[in-house]
Amino acid sequence: GKTLAVATAQNRLSTCNVVLKYLRGNRDIRIRPAIALEAQRHTVRTEPPQLCRRALANAQSELSDKGQNRIAAMLSLCRELGLRVREAALLDCWQALDQAAARGEVSIVRGTKGGRSKSTLTSPSRVERLIPVTNHVISALTIAAKLQGRRDNLIPEGSKLVDFMANIRRHTRPVLQQYGIKNRHELRAAYACDRYQKLTGLPAPVVAGGRQLSKDADKKARETIACELGHSRPDVLNAYIGTSKAKPSDKTAILARSELLEN
Repeated sequence: GKTLAVATAQNRLSTCNVVLKYLRGNRDIRIRPAIALEAQRHTVRTEPPQLCRRALANAQSELSDKGQNRIAAMLSLCRELGLRVREAALLDCWQALDQAAARGEVSIVRGTKGGRSKSTLTSPSRVERLIPVTNHVISALTIAAKLQGRRDNLIPEGSKLVDFMANIRRHTRPVLQQYGIKNRHELRAAYACDRYQKLTGLPAPVVAGGRQLSKDADKKARETIACELGHSRPDVLNAYIGTSKAKPSDKTAILARSELLEN
């Protein structure tokens, strides 16, 4: 008798696709969530996420004081690498540091939604999910790696992933909200907004009040960030960085700005 949100229903059908793929060893039988539900997601972010790292640092400090150092470190992985909580919990931070030093990128493979990571025999065209390295990334990985110790993930010794995830949910939300961060997903949104500005030289639409680039330039940035976040469709970025519609007061300047970027 409970009505599910479109996003929740689509996620559950996507999980069915993953199960079918692994049971059959191929993707010949696949449910298309949007078609099956006859509904599309229409989430467009209208308020920017908390972009100030000081707010997150304060929340992490409180978590550490409560003995939740691993959770505090995991939140930095979500913020600086744009990871989902499950991905952050399963990340081998020592290996990631080696990749960062050798390639300047970190490959995200474990815990990805829908199994999206490297190419496989059943999905040869899949694009590898690579996160560019910054000083913030190195710092987050270094702290998490020390807590990880000899293990290959952040899950505490003797604990299961499901128990660790429950512990994360129990401890993080009230502390994050206390410092102006609505939930853990806001950390991925903050990553997306930072990356948009890095790629384009302009604030994300949700920060600026609308798109300030040409439609093509905006789409190109969204495609890059969507891949980094582990999504296959750039339109999902509406929920992270805001509308793809032009900012009303800046429409006349968009073409000029885009030409400068291209040159």
